[in-house]
Amino acid sequence: MTPTLTRRIEQMEQSFGPTEAAARWLVEAKGYGSMAAYQAAFTTGEVPIPLVELPRLVTAWVKRNAQGETERSITQKTARAVRAVMTRVCLVDWMNSQIDWEKHVDEFALESFRDLAPCVLSARADAERRARWLARLTTCFTDTRTWGVAGQEVAERYFAGQSPFFPDTEDHLATVTRMRSAAR
Repeated sequence: MTPTLTRRIEQMEQSFGPTEAAARWLVEAKGYGSMAAYQAAFTTGEVPIPLVELPRLVTAWVKRNAQGETERSITQKTARAVRAVMTRVCLVDWMNSQIDWEKHVDEFALESFRDLAPCVLSARADAERRARWLARLTTCFTDTRTWGVAGQEVAERYFAGQSPFFPDTEDHLATVTRMRSAAR
């Protein structure tokens, strides 16, 4: 990369506040397909570690926009900006990790649904078993709906409309939603 291009990229990156920096990071990170694949990439040094890189970017943004402000004001704004961008990264990690953990339980419930639906729904199962089976599926479907709504809210509030879910997580939520539609 030429020195001029490098300088222009650095100037552009310094114009990113917490939301823009986090949204840009998220788009790049989601390109890896899953949170696990992305984490492997920064563990091996293929990409910069977001908990190091993003604070650097938002610190540069604060300093660039802090002309005429006191050192104390700049320090406070920097701390807020760093906290804001770090919160966004941690939120993405937490949401995707939670759903990744839930996938295993959901997969069992969905397999159960596919295998046992004809028997349970045709009233060949006793009422208690049928109620337990339907309650677990309802929980699975409700959790998925909750994650979907939460993802939309987080996208709008923290990532300029960019979904916080990695593609593998999006695929899982879509699969459960399709199963829910089939169960109706």
